[in-house]
Order: sequence, then structure tokens, then C-alpha cells
Amino acid sequence: MKTNQQFIATCPLYCEDLLKTEIEGFGGKNINTHHGAVHFEGNLLTAYGTCLWSRIANTVLYPLAGFDAASRDELYEKLLNIPFFEHFSVEKTFAIRSHVSDTFFSNPNIANLVVKDAIADSFRNRMNKRPSVDPTRPDIRLTFYMKSEKATISLELSSESMYRRAYRTQGVEAPLKENVAAAVLLRAEWEQISRHQGVLVDLMCGSGTFAIEALFIAADIAPGLLRKSARMKNWNGHDTELWDSLVKEAEQRREAGLSKKLSKIIAFDNDPEAVDAAYQNTLAAKVEKYIQIVPKDFRDAIAPKSEAKPKGLVVANPPYGERLGDKSTVGYIYQDIGRTLFDKYQNYNAAILTGDKELARKVGLRANRLNTLYNGNIRCTLAHFNIREENEFRMSGKNIQ
Repeated sequence: MKTNQQFIATCPLYCEDLLKTEIEGFGGKNINTHHGAVHFEGNLLTAYGTCLWSRIANTVLYPLAGFDAASRDELYEKLLNIPFFEHFSVEKTFAIRSHVSDTFFSNPNIANLVVKDAIADSFRNRMNKRPSVDPTRPDIRLTFYMKSEKATISLELSSESMYRRAYRTQGVEAPLKENVAAAVLLRAEWEQISRHQGVLVDLMCGSGTFAIEALFIAADIAPGLLRKSARMKNWNGHDTELWDSLVKEAEQRREAGLSKKLSKIIAFDNDPEAVDAAYQNTLAAKVEKYIQIVPKDFRDAIAPKSEAKPKGLVVANPPYGERLGDKSTVGYIYQDIGRTLFDKYQNYNAAILTGDKELARKVGLRANRLNTLYNGNIRCTLAHFNIREENEFRMSGKNIQ
């Protein structure tokens, strides 16, 4: 694929602008943002670069066809005429992921069946043989989108769910998705802070996601480097030489990044299981030498020294009061976070992620900026603070507008 083609990258809601910026850096052109997706033009280098390097994307799609269909029969006939055999062999297993709204389908499962039959029959009509379906670990996954009468069928180039970096061998309850953690860090300008060797402190590290993603950003480590498989390898249009060269370059950049002077990254947690999970995940990510995991409550921890301006970034993903506890019982945690930030982290910046804006108010510090993003299906508020003397702690906590 030497000429530019259309591609789609999906992402968590309210992260579209971050993904757009990434894709611009990968050489994408004519970029347009949509609800949870970014459409762009590029060649395979652009698409493969997004698969390997995007910290924000969920999937990268190569659209095979777009068309109108007013009924199931019309949809089936139009799918039947798409040359799927040009994109994968009949020996490969495949699966469908459907997203439908305002259509003649009552649910996406029915759409899956119609699309699956059309694809299988298109092979049978040409080769007298149908490929097998594997819904769990397919060689090829296709994504079908339909809204009203507008339909698109795309091939997934990326491996399953790009937010899975392949380092999370152990988890904790209600974990933070890796690409959401990266979005928080990018929103909080960690990339710029790390260039000046500012410190990263995670007050409640859980499985260590913030710390590992922060190290990946600071050390220029491709988030897709640990994934063992890439689904585009089963695509007939795959350029093995190009992909291998990009992986080799990413490995060289990782080695160079880890050899330079890096920001100190410290992760606190008072839960022994979380501390163990975080450490095991740093081992899986091969970055255990660069992240300090401290088994201590954030209230008792001493803030690290730093000569940077700001001194660093403090992040936290406290309980939301939903899956992990009642809001009335977790509010005190946010008050303690605010008090700790003001008492111990003067001249730091802070970013606190919560699933409830009312809880964010309990931090009691004047937020200089708010963002909205989604962690899974939970709408979250990301509150940013500049911890300065004039940002006085207020027990009332009624200063976030």
C-alpha cells in the first residue's frame, strides 16, 4: 500500500483530540474527529505507526467498504459482493464486532449473524469453501458499523484492544485502563514535566498503571512493543518488512530512552496486594529498575526532593464510591488527598481522577482546569491543581465550579 488510504482509530470518549495529535505525528492527513474515533488518511507507515505507538487508541481500522442499505437483504447482497478473499485467506478464522444504532437490527448480535453469513458465503461462492468463525481468538476481526442506513465494514489492523499493553499480569479491583492512564498523564502535561526531570508521584498506585505509563512516556517506549501478536500479520496486505523495521526502531528507541537520565517515578500504596501487583507488572513491563514502589500510605509518605519547575506531577485515581465503596465513606480520602497535597507537595502540579464531580470538590483545592473522560463506561472528572501557597486548602471544598 504505497498510496494513501482511509483509516479509523477508535479511542475513549473525550480523548479524540489527544489521538488526533498523535496521528498527526505519525504522518496522518485530512484528520477528522468523531464521537470516540478519529478518521485519517495515510499509508501503511502511518497505520502501523499508530498500531505500535499510539498511547490513546483502542483499535486501528482499515475500512473495506462503505454503503447504504435499507434492509437486511440489501445489506447481505452488498456485503456478498465485497472481495473479502483479497484481504484474508479461507484458512484464516474470523469474527465480527458490530455497532448498530437506529437501524432495522434490534441488537448487534443479529447484525453479527447477517454479516458473518455474507462474508462466509462470499468465500463459498468464489472458492466453494467457507472460512471458520472463532469469536474468541480469531485470526481476522472485522468491525461493522451501521447507523440509520449508512454501513461500513472494516478490518482491524491492531491487536485486540490496544489499551492492553501486555504488562498487566496482576490486577486490582476496578483497574484503570492503560490508555486512560496515558490520557490523564498527557492532559496533565507529564511529557513536558518529564523533559525537565520533574518527579512523578502516584499517591494510590493500585496495579501501577500510572507509574508504568509515565515511564513509557518519559523513556520514549512504544506502548505496543510488549504485545506478542499483531492482527495485521494475518491480513493479505501486510508488509512484514515494514512492520519488522518499525518494531526494531521502537526497540532501539526504548534502549536509548532508558539509558538517559530519567525522571524519578514513585508509587505509594498501603495495600500489600496492590504493591505486589504493581511490582509484578513492572517486571512484566521490564521497567522495575526505574520505578520505586513504596508500601506506605500516601498520608505518611515524604514528598521527594526535586529541582524542577514545577517540581513534578502528583496523580491519583481514588475510589469512585461506586464499585469500591459508598461515596459517603470515601469522601474523607479526597479531603486527605487535598490536605496532603497542600502540606507536602508545594510547587508540584496534581491531577486527580474521579468518577464523581462532587468527590472532586472534596479535595478542597482550587482546580485550575477540569477535563471529562471515560474509564470504561464510567464518566470521570479529571481535576488539575497547581499546588501553591495561594491555593489555600478549604475544608468546605466548594471551590470547583
